[in-house]
Amino acid sequence: MARVTCVRCGTENEGLTAPPLGGALGREIVARVCVDCWVAWRDESFRLINHLGLKPADPSDRQRLYVILREYLKLPAAAESPSG
Repeated sequence: MARVTCVRCGTENEGLTAPPLGGALGREIVARVCVDCWVAWRDESFRLINHLGLKPADPSDRQRLYVILREYLKLPAAAESPSG
């Protein structure tokens, strides 16, 4: 596993072995987020989906979740939307 300096926690830690999402966003997460912070986001995303009543299959809800994901992981806003 490659090591990354995580933008969320600021530590050098193990990175993900594969993109968790498709497209540029998935590649950015692999390059900039550690496994521990990704797991924390995954757990938080389940809570948010339930609390906010989001439907990830709905494109507008998915985009809303991607905005929250970027804020949570401290990734800069992107001009392009992720595919997949």
